[in-house]
Amino acid sequence: MGRDAWAGKKRTPEYLDSCRNSPKYEKGEWFLLEDGRGVPAASLIVYRLTSDSAGIGSIAVPPKKRGKGLATRLIRSVLRRLDRRRVPHVFLFADIAPEFYARFGFAALPGRHQKRDGSVCMLRGRSAHGRLKADGFRPPDYF
Repeated sequence: MGRDAWAGKKRTPEYLDSCRNSPKYEKGEWFLLEDGRGVPAASLIVYRLTSDSAGIGSIAVPPKKRGKGLATRLIRSVLRRLDRRRVPHVFLFADIAPEFYARFGFAALPGRHQKRDGSVCMLRGRSAHGRLKADGFRPPDYF
């Protein structure tokens, strides 16, 4: 999944090899939502950043399955899991409309913390505003 957004000019086999051999992807925990027939319908990866923070990345839904609430179901499920694990701060980089992620409690970081063109760094957490004001706070550059 995600080939349409991230493969560039790579053909499918080349793109899949780059994913399989990615040190970045090896560092995370993958989550997959299947449709009723066992076919992958949405995926994302979670990175543990610090003892009290995680990052969600590579949220993907195949083009023909978009608009059916699949990413929403998967994100909600993963956020519940992170809440149970007592991970109070969750980051993501919104490559689509940040308003989509605001529905899950994410808020865009102030401009001084934005580091990537085309992506909005967002933070979700009960004490997110306090975290932003903490001395030495540094959001992730990317993950």
